[in-house]
Amino acid sequence: MKNESYAVVIPFYNGLDTIEELVTRIAKVFSELTYSYRVIIIDDSADETKHSKLQAWFKDSTNISLISLERNSGQHFATMRGLKNAEGSVVITMDEDLQHNPEDIPKLIETRLSENVDVVYGNRLSKNWRFWVGKVILTVFFPNGPKTTCSFRLLDETIVRKLVKADVTFYELEGLIYKLQPSYGYADIRLETTAKGSRKSSYSLIKLYSLISNLIAYYSWFPIILLALVVIGVQLWLIYYLGFQGLIFLPLTGFSVLTLMAYISTRTRNPNS
Repeated sequence: MKNESYAVVIPFYNGLDTIEELVTRIAKVFSELTYSYRVIIIDDSADETKHSKLQAWFKDSTNISLISLERNSGQHFATMRGLKNAEGSVVITMDEDLQHNPEDIPKLIETRLSENVDVVYGNRLSKNWRFWVGKVILTVFFPNGPKTTCSFRLLDETIVRKLVKADVTFYELEGLIYKLQPSYGYADIRLETTAKGSRKSSYSLIKLYSLISNLIAYYSWFPIILLALVVIGVQLWLIYYLGFQGLIFLPLTGFSVLTLMAYISTRTRNPNS
């Protein structure tokens, strides 16, 4: 499919020490692949000095688009903004700090073509605590989702088209992708140590907790089902110990039963939901 167009979307926050090398290596990879491509850099730094440097470096590049956000909005929002400027292309997303090797891009493309899947995630060969936290969350809260996720990913153009039409108040790309129920593929990659001077992860424990809790709240049935089961359990306990006086919570219990019925109905009609 040499006539396909690719867009590499890169959220930028603090990667002045790495972004030039990253773009140069991406260009080399695609020159060898002979695919048409463009790079979309979304400046999420909200820093005029950084933006001016980016403009100076890339102003003469015909296949590099630079988009500046008015304020720091986070990696997922910035990535979604990039996707909206990449419609019609197969999209590859990656970080700015050289942890993701541009030389692994052909692995993502080959996996998509050979397995005919909608989404390809980079599968980390080295596992750290963040990987295992994500693994537990995916297994417990999103049982029909991907077996692993990574911000180094390939998205088919049909998935991109659906993602940019999503009307949501909270942007978490993995949750949005999960809702689309795509087919998944995985390409083994090795994360590199970030180059000296490049940023460390901007996700502190507090930010990571906030991201995870919002992901579960917005995109998983699990909290609602757990709450419904707790309410029904309390109602049965009250009836057992108080008799008919324990029916005081019956309206809430009835709502909980309806919630469970709605969930069962949804899963029966669509097992992957």
